[in-house]
Amino acid sequence: MSTLEQNKGIVQRIFDEFWRAGNTSVLDQLLATDVTNHELSKEAVSGRNAYKEWATGFRQATATGFPDLDISVDALVAEGDLVTKRWTFRGTHSGEYMGLPASGKRVVMTGITNYRIQGGQVRETWWNYDALGMMQQLGAIPAPAEHAGT
Repeated sequence: MSTLEQNKGIVQRIFDEFWRAGNTSVLDQLLATDVTNHELSKEAVSGRNAYKEWATGFRQATATGFPDLDISVDALVAEGDLVTKRWTFRGTHSGEYMGLPASGKRVVMTGITNYRIQGGQVRETWWNYDALGMMQQLGAIPAPAEHAGT
């Protein structure tokens, strides 16, 4: 198996075993001790334990707000030491999420996560996702008005 395929396998394992199943021990295996996470809404998080705390909190808040949460990997692309995961999140807002009471609204959000992998472990991640679109779907932020004539 090529290094690119191995790196894609690492990302897929983190997705399957942690993001979908909640198994934090996979993070101990596949994250470097000095891993850094770059996420849009907060400062970078450095270190395996800090990353695990961030990821576990994010996963728990999302699962509480969207108990029927379904996340899918739409594509994995690898080049050099980078793997890009394009993903889609679907769920019904049935519990509190980010201070918003349950609305019963169904949401779909897409995102991209980049992973830098060296020596069989994730060294860095970068997250980019459509949080604005999700908040508009939930009614927390007004959607832009439709343009006349389009």
